Amino acid sequence: MIFRNGSDFMKKSLFIFVLAFVSILAACGNGDASSADGEKNGKTVLRIGYTSVYSMLGVAKEQGFLEEEFKDDNIEIEYVQFLSGPPLTESIAGGHLEFGQVGAQPAVQSVANGIELSVVGVYASGEEGLGLVVPKDSEITSFAQLKGKKVGVTAGSIGHRLLNEYLKENNLTTADIEQINLQPADLKVSLEQGDIDAAVLYEPWISTVEYENIGKQIDNAEGLFNDYSYYVAANEFAEKHPDILERLLKVLHKAEEWSKDNPEETIENLNAFFGTDKEILKLAVPRKVYDIEITEDVYDSLQETIDDLLESGVIREEVDVKELVNPSYIEKVMKEEE
Repeated sequence: MIFRNGSDFMKKSLFIFVLAFVSILAACGNGDASSADGEKNGKTVLRIGYTSVYSMLGVAKEQGFLEEEFKDDNIEIEYVQFLSGPPLTESIAGGHLEFGQVGAQPAVQSVANGIELSVVGVYASGEEGLGLVVPKDSEITSFAQLKGKKVGVTAGSIGHRLLNEYLKENNLTTADIEQINLQPADLKVSLEQGDIDAAVLYEPWISTVEYENIGKQIDNAEGLFNDYSYYVAANEFAEKHPDILERLLKVLHKAEEWSKDNPEETIENLNAFFGTDKEILKLAVPRKVYDIEITEDVYDSLQETIDDLLESGVIREEVDVKELVNPSYIEKVMKEEE
């Protein structure tokens, strides 16, 4: 794996590290924040982590569904934003987060690294919500043309998995490209400045790059894998408070159903919560499917992720998909709604 040299890159890398560290500190809190066991001033604290990748968590928050559900309980809800999935799962590992949303690769890697969490629901899926992006004036039309060129990706993200799939599909290895590891916002800047030849991105960053006329998408994950993204819960929290987790999943399912009947308000809600431009959301949201249930396809997709990460050397030991996924909470919710 080759990394870019130069003082500008070093400065940018330091900046990204500091931002990631600040994200984790935000989850840990200060003198008055919740303790590592999810308690604060005698209250049970439900700390929910999220990234820039939109989900119906935004609808649940902005419509007041979550606060309404727990208003009569001694429960306080805190929302903590992270740059990407890996620092979010690290915060769960440190006992500073009970629940969050991540892509498949961060979920698998975290469990492979001994983090005690489980997949408890699906927040989005689809093949069009991630893919290969090149600068707007680039003449590159396929991944095969990137041999020997600079390809940006967020290490440990679902984009990282897709990069490995593109390499395999084209009989290439990481030695055949110059892999540049950056966070999504910095990949956008690098595309704009011409520092990289392509980037493997996911929503809302693909739509952001397109809307700002920085780049264009030339490929997606079609035929390679269905990009499932997951709600995950700390195992200790789930075992200690299964009723709270089930009610949380019920509210998120309610938000999904509400969004289908209220597409314009959904855009407003996601804009308010995630801060993503409304025009970008109008492009990005239809590219995903929002169905919280855990199906057999979820197990198959996660097993494919596990196999790919083992083959590429990202993880060294097999992860048991049946231990990674705990469908019991969402199954109980869906059964009660029948």
